[in-house]
Amino acid sequence: MSVIRVDNARWHETVAAIPVCVLPWRGDEFAAKWQLTLEEFEEPGLGRVRGAVLALGNCVCLAQAHPHGPDAAQRVSISVAGTSPDTRLDLIEILTAMALSEADLPWVSPVLGLARWLLYRLDDNGNEFLIERYQQPEAAERIRAQYEAKGHKQLYFVRSAR
Repeated sequence: MSVIRVDNARWHETVAAIPVCVLPWRGDEFAAKWQLTLEEFEEPGLGRVRGAVLALGNCVCLAQAHPHGPDAAQRVSISVAGTSPDTRLDLIEILTAMALSEADLPWVSPVLGLARWLLYRLDDNGNEFLIERYQQPEAAERIRAQYEAKGHKQLYFVRSAR
């Protein structure tokens, strides 16, 4: 079992986070069980949030709970970066790190799996290079637009993996 709080700088949220699961513990229970300190901050539109960036096995994720929200929102939710190549593998890492089974979780995302949206660069010689995989097409398109805005002469495009 390894649940380790890591520096917030390890959370690279260049695109929207992907919710993976909800844990069986409320924020305080989770913090006590794993001997962690959760930072408290105000989230616009959501109120007070307690959270931390964690390393769960090989998965860097964001753990958050809403201590003043409804019962379900008080439980710790786990999200991974939208650049995760495979959210199903992330869930396995999370479960292994916490010695849980999927049946122990009150909620698991129904759309876990391989990232389906691929961002490519086409160079001057017609060679295609995979830059990154994304879980959502909007995220891939947003990053593509950022690359193109830099003014490079290479072409960037998004393609579905399926």
